[in-house]
Amino acid sequence: MSTHTNYTDGAIISGDITFENVAVGDPFTTIEFQLLNTNVVGNIIQSGHMGQLNTYVYNSRLTGSVVHNGLRLQRLVDSRTDVVINIAVYSHISNSTINGNVTVSAASSDVPPTGVFSSQFSTITWNGPLTLDTASNFYFVSSASTLVGAKTVLFSLA
Repeated sequence: MSTHTNYTDGAIISGDITFENVAVGDPFTTIEFQLLNTNVVGNIIQSGHMGQLNTYVYNSRLTGSVVHNGLRLQRLVDSRTDVVINIAVYSHISNSTINGNVTVSAASSDVPPTGVFSSQFSTITWNGPLTLDTASNFYFVSSASTLVGAKTVLFSLA
């Protein structure tokens, strides 16, 4: 990775994506990271980088772990995660399938609308706040997933 905005379209990444300290003396740089039509077979890991990692994932599949305490999942759209996700915050998850446990510090409103929309879940544990629409809530509950944190259901008449 470089200090420039990174975009990937249509790749199969069979190794790890590692975010290291990119600025000598300042490990708090912000990185913009986008995956488009990408299958990541390896892990997305933090290795020295302590700043924000603004991440946008479209029509992609993640099959290795995603662990970065500065990762801000701004968009996860039309994607599938089969991994443990341990990140700082999320903003918008839409039309995706979440098959691995998720740990987030907070739901964020960096890139509204904030929440999980039209998405499905395997039996997972979600640690942290969860904001989701009624359709996603149906799949979360019917999958017997576990929530450790507060849940807000949007558009619910109940």
